[in-house]
Amino acid sequence: MPVIEIDLIVAYLAREDRHHISSTNYFSKLMMGELSTPALTPFALQELELAVRARKILPLGKVANNETEVTSYINEICKAMDFYGIEVLSVRCDLIAKAAEIREKYGLSYYDSHHAAAALSYDKEIVSTDRQYDKVEGLRRIDPSKF
Repeated sequence: MPVIEIDLIVAYLAREDRHHISSTNYFSKLMMGELSTPALTPFALQELELAVRARKILPLGKVANNETEVTSYINEICKAMDFYGIEVLSVRCDLIAKAAEIREKYGLSYYDSHHAAAALSYDKEIVSTDRQYDKVEGLRRIDPSKF
């Protein structure tokens, strides 16, 4: 079960996102059973909520002006996750420590280090368009733009 970044789900839901086509291709292959069902770290959902609340992520250039709009958008993401069978992994102390090591060694951001730590712990794969994961030893990045 590879770890997937929330950005791919966001791109799938937003036609204007530059990664929409590659995310659509990825989810099509997932539905056809050609790919293993991915999982999200709980940090991915936290990252999403903070970005929505900071008015950085919403489709069509919209912004969330209140908590009701934040709730609505998060619910859209949750419906997409349910549809594709994407589960949220548990928080584990060892993964938090591993994320700190990854930040120190590879210079990944806070959230990306948590995604990498989880991916290394499960099947050593992460689905992402972000090339920074390529420098993490033992981690294989699955680039959805290659589908």
